[in-house]
Amino acid sequence: MMPVVKGEDITLRQIIGYTFALVLTSFTFVLFEGSWIYFIIALIMGVLFIKKAFLAQKYRIEKNFKGLFSYSIIYLLTIFIVIIIDKVLFQIVF
Repeated sequence: MMPVVKGEDITLRQIIGYTFALVLTSFTFVLFEGSWIYFIIALIMGVLFIKKAFLAQKYRIEKNFKGLFSYSIIYLLTIFIVIIIDKVLFQIVF
């Protein structure tokens, strides 16, 4: 819907902006209770997410758009699972 209303250029710029915001927000867990394992996984997943967003903007083909959407779901699922695992391990160890 957004590309139809605002155009593809603005939509892709917003995707990159929101991707950076989401990845940076995912690191706030490290400041409060996250471990180095969470940090490493969040860093790797975040770099790949940003890379996919830039590739979608650069090549602008449907395959990259669908890949970015699929990866966003995988990214969030992985981050939430790692938070749960990290929290459970932290409670067991300490």
